[in-house]
Formats: sequence, structure tokens, C-alpha cells
Amino acid sequence: MKNNQHRTSDQTTDLSAARDVHGEAHPQVQVERQRLINETLASDLTGMSVAWFQRKRWSGDGPPYRKIGSAVRYQLGELLDWFAGCRRVNSSESME
Repeated sequence: MKNNQHRTSDQTTDLSAARDVHGEAHPQVQVERQRLINETLASDLTGMSVAWFQRKRWSGDGPPYRKIGSAVRYQLGELLDWFAGCRRVNSSESME
């Protein structure tokens, strides 16, 4: 089951778009977006290699991360937002 999915009876509900009556994100989604994940899970979620994440940390142009002692962690919401910002429609668009 994917991280943003919740099993209810025989259905799987994607919580990434779950909103309450006021348009706020579902509380479980808010908690998931704050979750810290390691580079291996970040790699699995994005399809990018662990080495890619390591190179991007070294070059300083990758997704934001946290260093806790010797451990590297990515906040899930920040990681997803960073990758969403990389979306391009054509190759002539500039990177921001």
C-alpha cells in the first residue's frame, strides 16, 4: 500500500487530495507530509537513485534535507513539493 493511501473495508482511498469541509488537508495527510524519511525511501518514492540524492546534497541544488547527527533525512512534504517544482512542459523552460 502506498504511503498516502488508507485502506477502508475493501477500498483503498488516496489521502493526498483528502480535504475537510473547509478545504484544509486531512489531518493524516498533514502528519504524513511532516514525516522524515531516509534517502533510501526517498529514492524508492521518486525513482531517483540514492547516489543522485547524495550528489544533489553535495552540489547544493537538490531537495531540502536535514542532517541529524550522521543521519540524512528528507521531510516528505518538502520532497514532494521540490519535485513538483521541477515539472516542465517543454525543454526550453528555464529551471528556477
